[in-house]
Amino acid sequence: MPPTELRPPVGVAKEGEEETKDKPKEKPAPEVRKITIPWTDVEVPVPKEEIVVTAATTAAVSVVATLTATSLFNYLVKAFKPVFMQAVKRIQKKFGKDGTTTEEERPE
Repeated sequence: MPPTELRPPVGVAKEGEEETKDKPKEKPAPEVRKITIPWTDVEVPVPKEEIVVTAATTAAVSVVATLTATSLFNYLVKAFKPVFMQAVKRIQKKFGKDGTTTEEERPE
């Protein structure tokens, strides 16, 4: 059974009751500051410095890791391509598929 005195959380209007203009507006999150652009009435939200630094550092590390991995992958492809090609040729030769066509395979 629910308690008899249920109350809505602070800032939530009760049923049938609208919020009045007398109530103060909610303050924005503390992580966000608003900067007014000079000569206009436009306000732009700007996060705290810590948040911007964290996002920039994460992006930089991600880019460096991606470029390093791509470079390493390309180097390994160049290094192992001859080894793989030699292995494929040996396997084809072992099974008689050396690339030359026999009389049965030639088109008439």
